[in-house]
Amino acid sequence: MWAKLANLFGEQGQQPVAVDIAVGSEGRPGVELARRGFHVMSVGCGTAALQETLACAVANRAQLEVVSAHAEHDVVRPESADLVTCMHGMHLLNCEQVLPEAHRILRQGGKLVVAWNDRDLSSPFIAGLEQALERHMPGYTHSDPSHQHYIHAWTPLLQHRGLFRLAEYHEHSNPVVLEGAEALAEIVECHGFVRHNLHGEQRQALLSDVRALARQHYGSGPVLLPLLTRAFELDKASPTYVTLQELLQRRQQAKRARKQASTKRLGVINT
Repeated sequence: MWAKLANLFGEQGQQPVAVDIAVGSEGRPGVELARRGFHVMSVGCGTAALQETLACAVANRAQLEVVSAHAEHDVVRPESADLVTCMHGMHLLNCEQVLPEAHRILRQGGKLVVAWNDRDLSSPFIAGLEQALERHMPGYTHSDPSHQHYIHAWTPLLQHRGLFRLAEYHEHSNPVVLEGAEALAEIVECHGFVRHNLHGEQRQALLSDVRALARQHYGSGPVLLPLLTRAFELDKASPTYVTLQELLQRRQQAKRARKQASTKRLGVINT
């Protein structure tokens, strides 16, 4: 994906600009884009995640800028970016605010890329993991579409109000190698539906079953977590797709956001 985007924007004769929003651990998308010639601004509201992003940039000899702010806030100049990326975090954001903000900062011809790593439900190992979750959380079912980011569910949300149009959809296997059973248990414990629904002994019972499942399949060695990447590549719609009322609403939202926003630039890495 990253090489394709670099080739797409590398032909425009100037350094392309990318804004990575809702930055997670290590800020990998921004680092990958910076390694491929983009000027990158990584925007997130978690200090730890931004510090990890800076460390990852140094380790990969990449140059990027990090900004501590909410993705919904007006922190980037209008029409200053060629690409906006949001990896694994759009479901945590307010789409009614984030999509207009992404549209505002993108130049004409710009793109929004949204992606998630979902569990591959065709894998026997994932099937066992889902069964463990269902045993310990009666309200949980692996068939619930909210646990996966399907194209038929997310395309209408991302194209809402006509700000963006889906250009391409990609789906491919993306297995992740973990150090062992304990690493898998840590990932499961970090999921919101586990943190919110299980506490104390109930949570520990689930994690014990998760460790046992990992050892059953992989012994004491590394654990292969089968994931499926679902990526949405959207084009910024032309101004004719945005009504005057919507433009006025976006302007009012931007004014309110400027009053509320309290941003802190953490620095620029030069290597």
